[in-house]
Amino acid sequence: MRADFLGILTVMLTFILLSGCDTRSDHGSSSSNLDQKEIPSQEGWNSRIFVTQAGRRQAVIWYGHMIEYKQRNMVYLDSVEIEFYDKEGNLTSNLTSRKGEYNTSTQDVMGIGYVVMVSDTGRLETERLYWDNRTEKIFSDTTVLFISLDQDSLWGTGFESESDLRRMVIYHPRARSSRYIDFDKTEESMKKSEDRKDQPPDSTEKQ
Repeated sequence: MRADFLGILTVMLTFILLSGCDTRSDHGSSSSNLDQKEIPSQEGWNSRIFVTQAGRRQAVIWYGHMIEYKQRNMVYLDSVEIEFYDKEGNLTSNLTSRKGEYNTSTQDVMGIGYVVMVSDTGRLETERLYWDNRTEKIFSDTTVLFISLDQDSLWGTGFESESDLRRMVIYHPRARSSRYIDFDKTEESMKKSEDRKDQPPDSTEKQ
């Protein structure tokens, strides 16, 4: 009787231990997979990314720091500078921003945080700017300020142009001036102008 009891007890203890091991193993595997998803695939400092199409250089992205997540097809950048090139390989414009995002699948780029873009037509300032690799156009869905070479300023909400700042459209223009407009002080002016009936046309195009 005692031997039977000890045998049953041994079997029960063995089953409990094995079950405990399996449970810990499962949890460990899930935790490992979760951590693996959050670990950057690559990290780098003070280097560049070449963006090309059919062997032709379209842009060069310089960065101070980058983190890549291959699962998301995304590269997150700090201290960004981007050079854009035309079909003949000529440098046409330069963009700087505090941060940026690069999609490794579409090769689209976004500048974030005090974005400044300069070309031989003038200077564009905004807080967020996108570049579409397929169309090679840039656009923004937020407040923009364009300053021409003659120091004429045009401020509005929404923007689209070629990557050399030509064929530019500023949507919902709010102000036009023959002198520089302080970008940080224009929000109040916009609110006042919304109450006026003599608004400019919905869009203004510059060639």
